[in-house]
Amino acid sequence: MVFRGIFSNWPGGRGDSGHKVSSPKRCGYVTCMYDLGEAKEKKGELGEAISCWTRAILVAQRQRSCDIETARALDSVGDKFTKHGRWDEALAAWNEMLNVQKRYLRTDWHPEVARTLNKIGVALSRIRNGSDHTYSALMAFEKALEMQQDTLGPGHEDCVETTQNMFKLLQGFRQREQREEDELSESGSKEEEEER
Repeated sequence: MVFRGIFSNWPGGRGDSGHKVSSPKRCGYVTCMYDLGEAKEKKGELGEAISCWTRAILVAQRQRSCDIETARALDSVGDKFTKHGRWDEALAAWNEMLNVQKRYLRTDWHPEVARTLNKIGVALSRIRNGSDHTYSALMAFEKALEMQQDTLGPGHEDCVETTQNMFKLLQGFRQREQREEDELSESGSKEEEEER
């Protein structure tokens, strides 16, 4: 394995930063790319960090992995992308995490799947690429909430968080609609005045 030589050169299994490094046997490529990206981010090399995290997503998609460590690494990758306002990339990481979870859990009805759907809903509600993803975000939130209420109970904190996210989405949608209505009525009033 390529990493064996790299890790064996570090004293005590530690990297240059002094942090404990996962053993090559436990460290899958996706997890290693996440860790490398995190190190690059700490050094201020955001472009290279993003490149590592993007590579982690692509490899996870190709490998069709089904282990919990890959899912956790993809979750962390998604969180890192949100920290930098890169919602499209976060959405890609969490979509792949959802696929991995379904493979290792062998079900689509699980609290972990619901948490991921909630994150996907948040990402969809934040993406600003000219498309309106409100409906898709709402569908993700609704499925997550249904699953959470069924598996965790209606009073669980995850249910509360998903409900709050759904409320924020709908509130933002209503505010955008109101602004559009105001702009239309304002432009209609100006046209009437010009005609007089």
